[in-house]
Amino acid sequence: MSYHTGTVNTLNDLKSAIESVCQAEEWSLSNGILSKDSMHIRFSVETVNATNGGGSGTLLLLYAGTGSNAGVLTGQAQLPVAIGSRLIANVITPLIFPLKYRIFCFAREVYVVIEYDVQKFQWLAFGKSTVNGLQGSGNWISGCLSRYFRPGVSSMQNSFDISINGGGDNSGMTSGAMFYNHSVWSGAAKNDMVDHGFDGVSDWRTYVGSSRVGITALRPLLEIQPNSWNSEAVLLPIREYFKRSENKVSLIIDLEHARHTRIDNYEPGQIITLGNDRWMIFPWTQKNTNSRNGGTAIDHSGTFGWAIRYEGS
Repeated sequence: MSYHTGTVNTLNDLKSAIESVCQAEEWSLSNGILSKDSMHIRFSVETVNATNGGGSGTLLLLYAGTGSNAGVLTGQAQLPVAIGSRLIANVITPLIFPLKYRIFCFAREVYVVIEYDVQKFQWLAFGKSTVNGLQGSGNWISGCLSRYFRPGVSSMQNSFDISINGGGDNSGMTSGAMFYNHSVWSGAAKNDMVDHGFDGVSDWRTYVGSSRVGITALRPLLEIQPNSWNSEAVLLPIREYFKRSENKVSLIIDLEHARHTRIDNYEPGQIITLGNDRWMIFPWTQKNTNSRNGGTAIDHSGTFGWAIRYEGS
């Protein structure tokens, strides 16, 4: 694993930093596509127009596929995920540079976290599922923001929708968190995809009618964090399940190096030690203890957050 941090003045600089770190960790870069095993990733800095006026903003988009041919992704995920400018009430809110980045690169999982404008955060992540028995490639991507398309509509990300029940199920919003959505419908701004292949469905390539469990299974544990006795919060697994027939579910994601947690008593960027492991703490977007349980159409993530395994110095 490698951990890298630095500052950049443009999203193109950030793109170059991610590509350089991945190449140092056994990824190949050819014709603008990073590849390793069946994972094929392409980053693109693009200007996106807001709906209903509001100008345009810049996003770093993460596209993915199961293969590539002459610089073109094949077996491509239907939608990219993103970080960058945001559309709030039809007004573009750009990133503020310079921004700090942290890149955590593991054998099968890569996490990119950016920090800007006094502890605001965005993130991108990609990898290959460690779950055995998937019928697809197991490739997955996730991002703080969505860049989604509906017929006749081209939209940038709106406000965040995150709560103890999940989030990202309102049109034009994501939860801002990883694998939080508990249902995926045609109007939702999807911010993660998995090529699981169960039941002839790959929500890597389609999202209409695809349904997943998201954070729902962890709700009782998230509700009782942090511990009232010692004020600490437990690190909970980031998992995703795909809903199948007869009310059954199948595990499709079980991340090795990232965990859900509540950050009421942790500071962004804080490193905590549990046994032989160290973990770096982040809010999903921005910590807000006054509204710790989040909400809909908000500009923060309450005290919902995550921890990434830290092996830096």
